[in-house]
Amino acid sequence: MLMIGAGQMAPHLVSAHCEIRPSLKTVQVWNRTADKAQQLCDSLAGKFPNVGFEPIADIESGARQADLICSAIGCKDPIIEGAWLKPGTHVDLIGAFTAEMREADDTVLQRGSLFVDARETTINHIGELMIPLASGVISEADVLADLSDLCQQRHGGRRSDDEITVFKNGGGGHLDLMCARILHQHSEDQAS
Repeated sequence: MLMIGAGQMAPHLVSAHCEIRPSLKTVQVWNRTADKAQQLCDSLAGKFPNVGFEPIADIESGARQADLICSAIGCKDPIIEGAWLKPGTHVDLIGAFTAEMREADDTVLQRGSLFVDARETTINHIGELMIPLASGVISEADVLADLSDLCQQRHGGRRSDDEITVFKNGGGGHLDLMCARILHQHSEDQAS
């Protein structure tokens, strides 16, 4: 795993991935400030003793090795290039949240199967999708599913081991409520 950013969300994102992916053996951390990357690695090493944590200075080399890239860094210009992604990579884009912000370049979005947390709060609100939509690089149809579609099994998610997948998180507390409602409905359907 490559974690881009070592801010407030990073320890939670890395922890979540380590918990649900017991096969995860190495987490590399890049941050604009190398000391913060080291601090994050040090803080997580004791929590996950079977995972190696290492700060890195070069995003490209980390991305070329990674099976999973999680980016939670606020930036206007893309920091992840699609040419770096190997087949089967999954990319989580968490940090860009305004109409001007992007973490991934056009090639990431073109190479990857696109998923979002909620269409209503990402497609026409966040630069990660708005900018390539406006320039014709992608279309709304390229966004294959949102969390509601995935939870309700209207889309099966990843289709092959070589498929590159990209998840754009728009964020917001309303999404927690939407997910809770969907999970509650699913559990009621399962009980009947």
